[in-house]
Amino acid sequence: MTDHAPPRGNVKVRRFTQGAMAGLLWLSLSGGVQAVPMFFTNSAEFLAALPGPASIVDFDAVDAETLIPEGAAFEGITFTTNTGLDLIVSDHFDTTSPLNYLGVADGFSNEFFSGHELTLNFARRVQAFGLSIIASPGDVFAADFQLVASSGSAFNVAPPERILSDGGEVFFLGVINPTGFASAQLISFGDPDADAPFFGFNVDDLTTVAVPEPATFALVGLGLLALCGRKAAFRTASNSV
Repeated sequence: MTDHAPPRGNVKVRRFTQGAMAGLLWLSLSGGVQAVPMFFTNSAEFLAALPGPASIVDFDAVDAETLIPEGAAFEGITFTTNTGLDLIVSDHFDTTSPLNYLGVADGFSNEFFSGHELTLNFARRVQAFGLSIIASPGDVFAADFQLVASSGSAFNVAPPERILSDGGEVFFLGVINPTGFASAQLISFGDPDADAPFFGFNVDDLTTVAVPEPATFALVGLGLLALCGRKAAFRTASNSV
């Protein structure tokens, strides 16, 4: 039986396909292709969909009453607000992972109030971010909170995900985008300067998944290209029989 070399056209097509796949892989992993973010209002669904190992800032590694100055970094996250006040690790109320949570250093209840905004800038780009919001009993309705991240946003749903022993109501908001994003903002609606704010709240269990290091991207890319090469070689061998 005479061996036949594969037609040159097949080689060109194979090389183009491999190059195109490599280019698309690089674009998607480097952020050149922006995936549509997925938003979550249920913590269990968010955790089940995480694209990698999670890091959780639960504020329990420091003592209650620890100040976090406005614009300062804490465990890889830089916090800014529209309150004009520093942030504080507090334990006045029940929370999702006792004992501590994050509030505002107002010298009294250490709470955020309706109309307050919290911006979080991540030291390293993340693929996922989620947080628990612990609000005063019976005061929060659907769409009172908005999470803005990765060119999209989502609002909380009602009723709350759970109710704590002191009556505090837990709401969850999260976002996943494998191409990564560098910041997120939690917005609450209302007038923070009103004599009687609509509600008070705190946050806890800030969950992130970091974008993989470039070395991990390279390994993934090499693996995909190797797989393409093996499939192409198999097709070539099949055509030559």
